[in-house]
Amino acid sequence: MYQVEMISLDELVPASHNYRKFKKIWNLKSVGKQLRKLEKDNPYKGYGLPHLFKCLLLQFMEDLSDRELERYIQENTAAKWFCEFSLSEKTPDFTVYCEFRKRLGTKFLSKVFAELRDQLKAQGLMNEVLPEVATDKQARIGCKGKNKFWFGYKKHTSVDMQSGLINKVAVTPANVLDPKGMKHVCSAAL
Repeated sequence: MYQVEMISLDELVPASHNYRKFKKIWNLKSVGKQLRKLEKDNPYKGYGLPHLFKCLLLQFMEDLSDRELERYIQENTAAKWFCEFSLSEKTPDFTVYCEFRKRLGTKFLSKVFAELRDQLKAQGLMNEVLPEVATDKQARIGCKGKNKFWFGYKKHTSVDMQSGLINKVAVTPANVLDPKGMKHVCSAAL
């Protein structure tokens, strides 16, 4: 004998969940309008472009690879709710996310994230001047490559090559370049 129970996905996601907060503070209507222009030749049949866009947002927020995103949405009820999939609906596989991201292009995504930033600033949730809101006045913005930025510090470590034990550790603001940080941990600094 089987028992049937009616479940609402909306009821499974707590009112205090971060995804609910995010949906409240960001207005996605203008993104939806821009996506509708691409909808007429949508190669992802069965998946609306707004759903796929929300998947990419989720991927960004949770720092997931395409394969991790596929599994995350399959297994996480809050993720399904955020992306507007039903509990039993088949969700996209990882190749769809890659293709969709390429189709949107970096200019489109950059424009959308700039709009998000502007909305957050307008609501007083984001401030452009970091030092004014940062509580740690010695921390700085560091950069690794062209796209990875962080606010805080760097740890420089000297290790004995023979034993593998740590000789010395130094912490510098994140904007100090690695070669300059070496002078704090190496006796014969370059």
